[in-house]
Amino acid sequence: MNTTIEAPDMTITSLEQARAIPESYWESEAGKLRDAQIVRLERDRNATSEARAQLDSILSLVKALRDARENDDETAMDKAREAILEDALEVLVRSDWVAPGAEDFPVAEFSILLATGGPACRIIGTLERGEPSFVRMEWQDWGTPWIPVSMTDDEEAAMLEYAGQFCWEC
Repeated sequence: MNTTIEAPDMTITSLEQARAIPESYWESEAGKLRDAQIVRLERDRNATSEARAQLDSILSLVKALRDARENDDETAMDKAREAILEDALEVLVRSDWVAPGAEDFPVAEFSILLATGGPACRIIGTLERGEPSFVRMEWQDWGTPWIPVSMTDDEEAAMLEYAGQFCWEC
């Protein structure tokens, strides 16, 4: 992650650069502001590390599922699915817009909570015909909004497969 902090007299793009600033600067008013920005840099780095750890775990779980499927090993597939289902702390769904008085509320979105606290991590996504069609991983620390985690196409495909193991019908 490359976060840039701008000030009238300098730009800091890494924690290492920030720590290299002379002590006298930190004693000034601008330095006090910079100190708060350094704390945010450290918090963000910690949170993205947690999200990456969660993503690595998901990739490992999906690999086990794919290997079991490739070997046509039903027992291993069941164990891999069970491990995925037990990985989530909380699974939530919400419906799409419907007309008042409608009997059926189709599930349109989902959320899978993976870690709580500071930092928290979750997967959110949309459903089409009861199957995940879009997925995104997000992290959040105390007092911050949910922030998306950048993923490769292969990581997104694995996340869709991971999310597809859950039952989305109410």
